[in-house]
Amino acid sequence: MDTLTLLIVTLIFSLALVQSLFGVGLLLLGTPLLLALGLGYEQTLLWLLPASAALSWSQVWELRNEKLANGYRARFFGLCMPVLLLALALSLHLDLLVPIKWLVLGLLCLSIALRLKSSWFEQFKRLLAGHLSLGLIVTGLIHGLSNMGGSVLTVLAAGLYARKRQVLAAVSLDYAFMASAQLGLLLLLKPALWSSHYLLGSALALLARYLIGRQLFALTQDGLYQQLITLLLALNAGLLGWTLLGMAA
Repeated sequence: MDTLTLLIVTLIFSLALVQSLFGVGLLLLGTPLLLALGLGYEQTLLWLLPASAALSWSQVWELRNEKLANGYRARFFGLCMPVLLLALALSLHLDLLVPIKWLVLGLLCLSIALRLKSSWFEQFKRLLAGHLSLGLIVTGLIHGLSNMGGSVLTVLAAGLYARKRQVLAAVSLDYAFMASAQLGLLLLLKPALWSSHYLLGSALALLARYLIGRQLFALTQDGLYQQLITLLLALNAGLLGWTLLGMAA
């Protein structure tokens, strides 16, 4: 195994632990990191999408009976998925990555600030609950155009639900379908890019979850879980800011 492949599989295993806890990580953090290692965008997706989809589907199955208020699942299928598919088609003709990155960075910084002050966060949660449909539409649009819907999704789910199992159930449902839709479209348009070695990422992601990730999730209390999500959002914002500064340099 060459050095680059070793770095890739190590990164996938590590980020799978993050995704085991929060439902996001492989695509959200892995995309800019693999691009920084010199991989092309399509090659990056072929490593990360199968891994993310496999891990998310395992979470969806395990949390299938978790109750999600506000008709979350029905709204996801009725609103987020159609917009996602439309945005994926538009992404073939539009390049909006840079302005969307700035938009997401602003949203992350605002969300972090609100989460750090409890009275503001309570108002923010009520706002999210009252505008869930809009939040899911925005998630599908941003993810289809930029592969960055996980940022919006984390803000949305962690604001709607206080219990970690509810947050993970909501996020993993969205990510399972979004990653599968992206992978399906990519393979439909460019089947020659596929190679069976990309399935190594799926195996590593599942191994990380069942060896370590599930135990970490079980040991994390709900209060600490919300604090860790704030830390994840800050890490995401920092990484996003770093990539934007690199693009501007």
